[in-house]
Amino acid sequence: MAAAQASDQFPQAEQLLSNDRTLERWQEGELNCTQGYRRTQHKRNQSTFQRISLMHAHNKEITSISDLKGKVIGAQSYSDFAGAQAQFYVMINNGLDFITDPAQVIFTENNDDTVQGVLDGRWDVGFVRTGHLERTINPATGDFVDSKLVKVLNPSIHVMDDGRLFPFLHSTPTFPEWALSAKEDADPIVAEELAQAMMSFKSHYLVGELIHRCRDEATSEEEMEICDSMPPSHFDPTARCDTTRELAELTYKAGT
Repeated sequence: MAAAQASDQFPQAEQLLSNDRTLERWQEGELNCTQGYRRTQHKRNQSTFQRISLMHAHNKEITSISDLKGKVIGAQSYSDFAGAQAQFYVMINNGLDFITDPAQVIFTENNDDTVQGVLDGRWDVGFVRTGHLERTINPATGDFVDSKLVKVLNPSIHVMDDGRLFPFLHSTPTFPEWALSAKEDADPIVAEELAQAMMSFKSHYLVGELIHRCRDEATSEEEMEICDSMPPSHFDPTARCDTTRELAELTYKAGT
């Protein structure tokens, strides 16, 4: 979403984009993104993530995706979605081949090194997930890197389902965290069943947790019998109709 499109609903969005700052900057005045992340990192629990392409703040040669042609790119690994593939996807959609068009793609196997490589000039652009820049430590100082030393390529904002702004600028479309994908030749019925099972996991797990808590707190054989025999709805009145004791026990064991 461009700043002009978002200005009516989010008047701060234009400042967010034009100054290349994260949401905390304009929410808390002069608080920069590194300080903001340090203060709130333990409270973040995002289910949606974007990916970013970082450049040194003084880089004037790269202003669009097409400018990545002939440039050196640092990325985590070929198979890493957050630190390579999402950005490769954007390159493909902009007519670039991520293998032949860059001068070189260097896989660092380490997001911190990807950020440091941008800062010390080893590569022109670094691919990392949102939020990683703000928690990267400068090995020379032992403190967080200065976020003002880098800028985001094609910075965008994202409005989440609950109406809040996603707290980081990003360069790619919105993706769920740890997306589950199926190959084109996979049986669609099996894929759907697997997806449903994954989405139901947490609900089953919570019932299993309540069953085990019941056992831990039981003080008599009668109470233990209740813990070992009652249906899921006894422990959680809102339990899914397809939650069974067996499923609850299995997911609890898998999740602990």
